[in-house]
Amino acid sequence: VQIVDLHTHLMPPSFDEMMLWGVDELLTYHYLTCEFFQTATHITPEEFFALPKDQQGDQIWDALFVKRTPISEQCRGVVTTLTLLGLGDLGARSALPRSC
Repeated sequence: VQIVDLHTHLMPPSFDEMMLWGVDELLTYHYLTCEFFQTATHITPEEFFALPKDQQGDQIWDALFVKRTPISEQCRGVVTTLTLLGLGDLGARSALPRSC
């Protein structure tokens, strides 16, 4: 049975540009972006969305995973995903693992 989960945006490769992948797409998922803006005082939404995707991911990583404890459901999902991919010790609160 083929499954396409539209809620979490999991698409097959045949969906071309709609199939998003990589750590920056994971971090800029709309739930995390909304959580980021709940505490972001240093950047406006217009400035944030003008940044390249990797810089948006860096902003979210720093705000939600380095400077804060990632306890929300959406943050826990990222931690679980990165841990299952074997991307190092996330408890160190260090630089974003860019190898996925």
